[in-house]
Amino acid sequence: MKKFTKESRTQAMTIYIRTLAREHEVWKNVIKSSIEGFPQDIYEDLDGEAGLVAFKHYHELRE
Repeated sequence: MKKFTKESRTQAMTIYIRTLAREHEVWKNVIKSSIEGFPQDIYEDLDGEAGLVAFKHYHELRE
């Protein structure tokens, strides 16, 4: 009886670990596809220098 119980627990744990591994792969792929879906050129159309000038002007007005 102990052997049967031990084998059952081992099988259950094996199934559980396999399920976790599959779930990990699924979530890894979901996250990877989400990251790849983000636009890479979000800030390319913004002029960094103009933003810096506006930032400095704003703080000069506050002084």
